[in-house]
Amino acid sequence: ESLEVLARENHSPVGLARFTTLRSWLSQWSVDDSRADAVSALRNTSVPVLFLVNGADNLVPPSHARDMFAAVPHARKQLHTIRGASHYYLGQKPQLREAVQTCRAWLYGE
Repeated sequence: ESLEVLARENHSPVGLARFTTLRSWLSQWSVDDSRADAVSALRNTSVPVLFLVNGADNLVPPSHARDMFAAVPHARKQLHTIRGASHYYLGQKPQLREAVQTCRAWLYGE
């Protein structure tokens, strides 16, 4: 997609930049400089984990979630892909509904 579309999404009311400090926002967007390493951290997790993947996400490749899922050392993990869902679900009520229902079912064991 064009940079213009991506910029519009990131500056929308749900854009991450509206809820974080400049330092944390830059850390999240600077893969080369960030100290965050989800794959390494998840190798040591012992709690249940849900990975929710947006199938049409133009900002986060699905491979990120697959790599994190593979790193979890136990079987209490779930990977769910929302087909056609973009990064912010703008104008995608059915996909958003599926995401909420998936999270709810996972949290409440439904």
